[in-house]
Amino acid sequence: MLRNILMGCVILCAVALVSTIAAAAGTTGTTTTTPTLVDNPVYQSWAEFQPGSSATYTCTTKTGETTTETTMTCTLKEVTEDKVVLTLDTVTVSEKGDVVKPETIECPAKIEKTETPKPTAEGKETIKVGDEEIATKWAKTKTAEGTTTVWTSETVPGGTVKSVAETTVEEVTTTVTMVLTGYNAATPEEEPEPPMKGE
Repeated sequence: MLRNILMGCVILCAVALVSTIAAAAGTTGTTTTTPTLVDNPVYQSWAEFQPGSSATYTCTTKTGETTTETTMTCTLKEVTEDKVVLTLDTVTVSEKGDVVKPETIECPAKIEKTETPKPTAEGKETIKVGDEEIATKWAKTKTAEGTTTVWTSETVPGGTVKSVAETTVEEVTTTVTMVLTGYNAATPEEEPEPPMKGE
């Protein structure tokens, strides 16, 4: 699932989560051979939960002396064997007032197999979200433009708990920090066990 998250985190926060999910919505273009399909990690990270599950993040983008803060809430609307449907509400605070940008994104259960960057470092860390301490796994990846570190947990809808991306373009460094501030993890109801014979 890291590739999809990393792609979103290297750009502005308002676009970050959209890119994360959209990257898993499949690739475009024509190919001369039949593509190899693999499980979509974004689909898997949401399909285990019931519709209504959500994750809310605070995103801070710092470029030089300029800092922008954005709040994003991603909500699961529909789950089928073929896809999940998500809505993303982004609120950007500015001098002109809050700007809300809603998005609807469909993520298929399968996507084309592509090359994924290998982490340069990995580990485990407990991150506190509200009153809850969440056990996470983190991975750091380097690109030509900078580095990205992502913390994930299977207990959180969508999987992402935190991400920090730092990129440098033309000697200007941009740091994007996305932090989970709350979530609603509704899980599918368990099917009742069949009664024992004689009951």
